[in-house]
Amino acid sequence: LRHYLALSDVSVHELDDYQGHSLTLLNMMGNPGTRTTKTFASLLMVARAVHHIRRTGERIAIVTPSSANKATALRDAVQRAVDCGLVTGDELRIAVVVPGTARRKLWSSPLSQDTDRRAQNPVITFDGPQRASVKDLAMSFVDKFGAEAESRTGYRIWYSLAIGNYKMAD
Repeated sequence: LRHYLALSDVSVHELDDYQGHSLTLLNMMGNPGTRTTKTFASLLMVARAVHHIRRTGERIAIVTPSSANKATALRDAVQRAVDCGLVTGDELRIAVVVPGTARRKLWSSPLSQDTDRRAQNPVITFDGPQRASVKDLAMSFVDKFGAEAESRTGYRIWYSLAIGNYKMAD
């Protein structure tokens, strides 16, 4: 667990004064695999999912809409949980929904490099006119088809923006 959370490191940097005010930068982008401030929250959300898996034996599929940063951080956290032995790739999966224009912002990872892992952890792109529509699209899927998806796959669907799944990370 300590190794799993190690990439959530935060650093503080004193900057030059600006118009008589001292400035300090809180850098939360220490994970070279994501380079985003979303790392710590994503690690906590995935750790909560791992705890649920261990406590109940249920497998989980996280579904998240994103403009790319959260998707990258959550995919990295899922892979990290597997790499650290906290969970297996068969117990925890993730599906991300991103605007087609944001696909170039996603980082490559073992979840996208291996054919089986890529199929189990899809990146779904939406080429509609409004980027924010990925939230509506993902929520609509979970609302309309979540129970059926759970029944067919044996994975409990966790929508990342459901308050119970996001509150701890916030």
